[in-house]
Amino acid sequence: MKRVKHLYFPKGTFSHGAAELDDFTQDWYGGHLRSMHEPRLFLTTGAATIYRFLCLPTFDAPSVIRINKVADQVHVTSKKTRGLGGYGPGKLVRNERSRLSVHQWQTFESAVKESFFWSLPTIQRSSGLDGTQCVIEGYTDEHYHVVDRWSPHSSTFRKLCNRFIELCPFDVVI
Repeated sequence: MKRVKHLYFPKGTFSHGAAELDDFTQDWYGGHLRSMHEPRLFLTTGAATIYRFLCLPTFDAPSVIRINKVADQVHVTSKKTRGLGGYGPGKLVRNERSRLSVHQWQTFESAVKESFFWSLPTIQRSSGLDGTQCVIEGYTDEHYHVVDRWSPHSSTFRKLCNRFIELCPFDVVI
């Protein structure tokens, strides 16, 4: 896998105590985000609220859904590549942006609160051979957090993933 020149996550985020694991995950996730021309959220500064969902199904197209709130404007950007989430990123084939209503934003914010996103541990030991890596990042008021889960099923985190997908104009496979 090609080394990502600029990290998309703080160094050590995915280490599990092993630097090699962090390097591998940084390259894997970062490669997909780079192919979708995504910003590095952990470096964000200023008055904004941003959430991003990176969905990497092993044998299906990777996608990202990012919600940006600046002042009273809220937009959702949805992207998809021709790659395979468990393998290479592929070429960007969908890139759509739309505005969220106040009701959509409030519904989404409720899902963030119900999931306890800001207090969830970044990593939860759970993996398998095939499935989907679901990574959600959040930034607000100079605070950054990331949660990484493998194939989440019935949980508040999965419900939060579903809220992102509901805002996306194309199909996303978990």
